[in-house]
Amino acid sequence: MLRVAVEPLLEEPNAGSAFAPVVVQNRLRTGGDTGYALLIHAIYGPAVALASRPSGDVPFIMGQLMVLKRPAIEAIGGLESADGQLVDDMHIGACMSRAGLRNVQSSHPLHIVNCGMSMGAFIRLYENAAV
Repeated sequence: MLRVAVEPLLEEPNAGSAFAPVVVQNRLRTGGDTGYALLIHAIYGPAVALASRPSGDVPFIMGQLMVLKRPAIEAIGGLESADGQLVDDMHIGACMSRAGLRNVQSSHPLHIVNCGMSMGAFIRLYENAAV
């Protein structure tokens, strides 16, 4: 998975970061599992697709699995530039985009295993993600 995530980063000279799109494919056992799968498949995935530019890059990063070029990190003032940000991965990607660097996606999704999340845990996750 790491190799597949790094490939587009190395192939695109102007890329600063690459990330793997995510999918939930395990059996949904609880209401929380179902809510999380809906969050990934009905909100996050389509949001990335809508934000994708014709060149295939996006103005942010989704950080479940992301790789960054060292010069790109330096160009945004280091990872410290995201200190205090609730959604630090998206902030880093936005900084990359403002610095004229591309955030590219790998062609292979990262499979997230989520099993047994309570509805309360999902609601807390959702509330934190919506802030």
